[in-house]
Parts: sequence; structure tokens; C-alpha cells
Amino acid sequence: MASPKALLPTLSLTLCLGACCLVSPARADDDAKAVQAELSMTSEFYSNLRGGLKRGSTGLTNIYASLQGNGGALWGMPGLTLFTQGLLVRGGDPSALTGDAQGASNIAASHLNRLYEAWAQYNSDDSRWSVLGGLYDVNSEFDRLNSASLFLNSSFGMDPSLAGSGPAGPSIFPATSVGVRVDYKPFKNVVWRTALLDDTPVYRDGAPDGPFAQNDGLLWISEWAWLDRAQSGEPPKDWQPDMVGRVSSLAPYDNKLAVGLWGYTHSQAALDGGNNARSSGLYVLLDRRLYVSSKLPGQVLGGFVQGAVASPQTNRFARYLGLGLTLTQPFSQRPDDTAGIALALARNSRHYRPEGNTDDFGATEAAWELSYQVAVNSWLSIQPDLQYIAHPDSRRDIGNALAFQLSVQVNL
Repeated sequence: MASPKALLPTLSLTLCLGACCLVSPARADDDAKAVQAELSMTSEFYSNLRGGLKRGSTGLTNIYASLQGNGGALWGMPGLTLFTQGLLVRGGDPSALTGDAQGASNIAASHLNRLYEAWAQYNSDDSRWSVLGGLYDVNSEFDRLNSASLFLNSSFGMDPSLAGSGPAGPSIFPATSVGVRVDYKPFKNVVWRTALLDDTPVYRDGAPDGPFAQNDGLLWISEWAWLDRAQSGEPPKDWQPDMVGRVSSLAPYDNKLAVGLWGYTHSQAALDGGNNARSSGLYVLLDRRLYVSSKLPGQVLGGFVQGAVASPQTNRFARYLGLGLTLTQPFSQRPDDTAGIALALARNSRHYRPEGNTDDFGATEAAWELSYQVAVNSWLSIQPDLQYIAHPDSRRDIGNALAFQLSVQVNL
């Protein structure tokens, strides 16, 4: 018989899925609802057309089921939010076809079903600060850009210097850890956030092992963000304490500049086999509107830049550069569609020692991506996508890969 620990992720996901059937979906105009349930699914068909390790196709699916409780409506405690989310992942590994190191698909993982997030957040009455604690995906607020989220390569979700750091990666998909996050808003368009988390995920080797084990260290991360919004005037009369943090009701930003720092308290194994060393890094993000059509206000050309550096002794990708352009409403009859092109360029540390013949390895891996997201309706989108990966895994003996993806996203 399975142990209670082994059954925990299955039970958690089952409860979330069941609740989604019993509670009506969340509405943008229903802020006072006591409990909101959401169900989202992303399925991808992935085909490596040429190059890489081998030609072939695979499919993969992610399902998220979440519940959010409003403390004001439930217990008369305004500013309090409770959140839990289950995750199910099924399917193959696209990188096993292309051989890339950055992650050609941002939803690829081993088969799993688990409790993904479970946290409580409190926002102050004046909405200047927010405190969150629990099982938390750090990439939900740190090192992220709205424009870059269109693309399917993992590096556009979080730079590979940070995503590949630590003893088992930071607290991101598909394995999160427990910690505390604080947001503070000193000015209208400025947010400072910082978090302190267990440096090892709760789920280790596929099974829950609990947070803060004996040999665990801590991951710290801090980010300053300057945000520009079209509607950045005085707060509305019915202003609620949700203008900062995970349940912020602010409109999406128009422009963003962010600088982040991160590091680990425990030293880690050096890439070249030398003495253990500390791991830390820095990232810079820029997301900006470049052009707005006078005839079609919804037609906006945006551009983004990601830059990152990390300790070369402990991080394979010690430098990273991401660039991209996106265009919303590319056609007048398609107001909710988005098209884009982007480049993710990851450079190996000089201390990186790959297995095999080192003459077959270069310095960089570059991924070009061309994508078009079709908004079928408010809950369904279909996204064809092409990626051209030069020197997969930085190897010269693997042919450049050309891959096609078709992503279907459902949000209820």
C-alpha cells in the first residue's frame, strides 16, 4: 500500500480538480467572491523536423487546478488571500529530440502530479506592502516579462543562468520550494520585492521529502522594478488592497525596467571539479512599447531585452542574452492575436567541462523562435511555433535543429 506521503500529491490534485467542478470559474469583475476556482490546460505537439539528436515527434500536456480564497469575504479579514494549486504533467521530452540545453518547451517535465503551490498572502490596507509565505513559484513574480511570455522556449520564461542554478534549480516549474516573499511599493510605479526560500524543492527524486532538510541552504533573490502604466493616476474610489503582490488587480504595464540579484547561502560543487564555490547572479529586464498604431489602438509593437550573468565557477550558463519583438493585433480582424520573433543566446562558463570530446563543444547555444498565438475566444488559444536551434547543447557534432510546435491553451 502506498504511504500517505506518496498519496499526498494525488489527493491534492484530486481535491483541486473536484473543487473546480463545484465552484464557478473566477470572473475579472467578481473581486469579492469568497472562493475562486480555475482550471488551465496546455497541450503541445512537438516535432523535430531536422538536425538535433534525431528526427521525431512527441506530445505533452500540463494541467493546473487552483483554488483562491478571499479572506475578506470568508472571515472578514481584508487583505488576506489563500491559494493552492495542483499540477499534472504528462508526455515526452522535446529536448531528447533536439538535444538542446535551454529547454525547447517550457512545459516539459517528467510525468508527475503534485501540489505545486500553497501559500497565504497578506496585503496592507494602503497596499504599499505585501507578505507571502508557503510553497511558492518564484518565477511567478521574479525575472519575468509580459512580452516574453508569448514564446515557448524556457529561457524566455526565466533566464537560464538563474533557472539552472542551485543544487536542484530554484523554486520554479516543475519543482517548487517553501519560503517567504515581501513586496514593497515605495512609489506609484516602483516595486521592490525580495524572497528567501529553501534552496532545494519539496519534491526530491519524485517524492515529497519536506522543506528545509538538514543539509539544505537558502536561495535569496531581490528585484527592483520600474513600471509604466497608461492608467497610473490616482487609485479609484473603490481601491482594494490588491494593488501589489500575486493578486494585484492593476492593468498590465506598458513599459518595464527591472534589475534583480540572487544568490545561495551554501557553496556548491565547482564545474571544473575544484573547490566548492558560492553561486550568485544578476539579471536586467527591459520591456517597452515601440509603436502604437493610430488607426488600430490595439496594434502595438513591443520589444524586450533580457540580460543575465552568473558565477562562472558554479553555473554552466554564466552569460545570457535574450531579445524579442511582439506585435498584438497583427491584422485588423484579429484584435486578440499576437505574433513575435525572439532570440535566446546562452554562453557557457569557461569552467564548464562537458563529457566527451571537448573539441566537439562550442561556447554558445542560440535559439531563434517565431510564434503566432491565435485567440479563438476568451478561454481557448492555438499557437503554431517554429524554433531554430544553432549548436544544440553547444555541440558542433550535432546538426542545427529545426522544430515545429503546436500549443493549445485552455483557461476556465
